[in-house]
Amino acid sequence: MGLFSSKPKGDAVEWNDKGVLLGEQGDAQNAMECFDRALEINPNYAEAWHNKGSLYYKQGDTENAMKCFDRVLEIDPNDAEAWLKKGALYVKQGDAQNAIECFDRVLEIDPNNKDAKEFKKIAIEESSIKDIEESSVNKTTKITEDNPMKILKMRLAKGEITEEEFTRLKSLLE
Repeated sequence: MGLFSSKPKGDAVEWNDKGVLLGEQGDAQNAMECFDRALEINPNYAEAWHNKGSLYYKQGDTENAMKCFDRVLEIDPNDAEAWLKKGALYVKQGDAQNAIECFDRVLEIDPNNKDAKEFKKIAIEESSIKDIEESSVNKTTKITEDNPMKILKMRLAKGEITEEEFTRLKSLLE
């Protein structure tokens, strides 16, 4: 028998760990199958849902990523990382209001979370740009998906964030 038999074998943790390893090796398809196997064994395994959502996120499948993070939050409403990723998805979609709500939730759980603080600033700035756009007669400022990256670069240039913080936050947006 190969890596994937017709029936789940082993435990959910083993399948999840295999999925993480395969994902790190760039084998997204088999990684996803491992996460699915882990979830067949234990449908309430939040870490497998989180890893599956992160893989969807990396593949640019925001709809399925959001569903996975929502499932994580059904299982554990205090999962700060799931709230952070969900907020980052909203930022990528240009939905500043929902993003801010997610980052506020992260900060309720973990008041010192630097990523949530930075992303909240970006979402607030993007919301301000959107407000200006909606009230502008000329409509010269356009909201695009790359605005969060422009805001990050601006914050780096102003010295408001370090190079390390920029790299970490950038990776969450990609």
